[in-house]
Amino acid sequence: METLHGYRLDGTQWKCLGGNGQCVAAQKDGRNYFIKRLNKPKYPESSNFSGEFKKQKAAECDGWLRRRRAIAEQLPGTGSGNIIKPVEYFREGACFYEVTNQVNVTSIPYTEIWKEKKTDKARLMMTIAMSLSDIHKAGIVHGDLDPGNILISRSAAGHLITKLIDFTDAFFENDPPESIMSKDAWWSPEVAMYSKAHGQEPNPFRQYIGTKTDVFSLGLIFHQYCAKDGNFPEYEGVDYPWQIFVKGGMLEPEEEMEPEFKELIAAMLEPDWVSRPSMEQVHKTLRQIVDGRPLAVAAPAVEAGEGTTRNGAFVTGAKLHERNPQKVVLEFSDGKKQIMDLGLAVKQNFVKQ
Repeated sequence: METLHGYRLDGTQWKCLGGNGQCVAAQKDGRNYFIKRLNKPKYPESSNFSGEFKKQKAAECDGWLRRRRAIAEQLPGTGSGNIIKPVEYFREGACFYEVTNQVNVTSIPYTEIWKEKKTDKARLMMTIAMSLSDIHKAGIVHGDLDPGNILISRSAAGHLITKLIDFTDAFFENDPPESIMSKDAWWSPEVAMYSKAHGQEPNPFRQYIGTKTDVFSLGLIFHQYCAKDGNFPEYEGVDYPWQIFVKGGMLEPEEEMEPEFKELIAAMLEPDWVSRPSMEQVHKTLRQIVDGRPLAVAAPAVEAGEGTTRNGAFVTGAKLHERNPQKVVLEFSDGKKQIMDLGLAVKQNFVKQ
């Protein structure tokens, strides 16, 4: 068996894991691990590097390694349980490696979760939100949430249990990376704008990147848990959910979804990150659903005004936002929906008070 940094590899080939690494199983001191060999960064070992350029690249790699180790240290837990965080980083030659405890579970497909009982789904979602809330309290953004990074299995007693994995692209909230490596199907609107502005210095959307980006991504995942066949929210003419906001529209949770989940998910999918609940608030709301307690009463409707848009569309419906009474949800005659500050909506005569 090949040995790497004291780990005995299982002899199989390294398996590709997306765009930034290959993985292999390993053992050390009687315990099982997964080792990920990262595609980047690469330490300047080659003779092609020399002088000040080599020193600069080496310093960048050393800084990257210090950040990864600092993030792993600040992440809650021991690397087992619900949060499978990295337990070690090391370098061999030009390559960096990330080590996590091995998770041997047969994950239930996310497309099957909608069939579970409401309380079982709520308890599952609550556990995920609790794990992420603890991560956010440490000032860390997961940064790569999608159904594949949340393993779901069933205990011997029949309960759904979760494992949150893949922290390779996690970052401190006050120090986002130059490019966020998450999959664009689960991008929040602010991550989309930040990614599109990659290369600008400074990036004008950096101030919007934070823990609320995880809330949006998890809102999409929760929709997949609760909607029939694990579908995304409905939208037309776009490839990814965040693109609906570019067209001035809103994501609409599936109508047949349980109303408690629908209300929560709609709040998590707000285009304006300020209007989204924190992960702690998401956890508390799910606790209410698990306990069978009623959720907050929806805000009363406001009256549509007589103002029109530049395109001549008029307001056909208006209501105060359910979780932020300082905002109003508007429906227009051209079929578009928009969330607007209440004061601005009144000023433009879109609503009457």
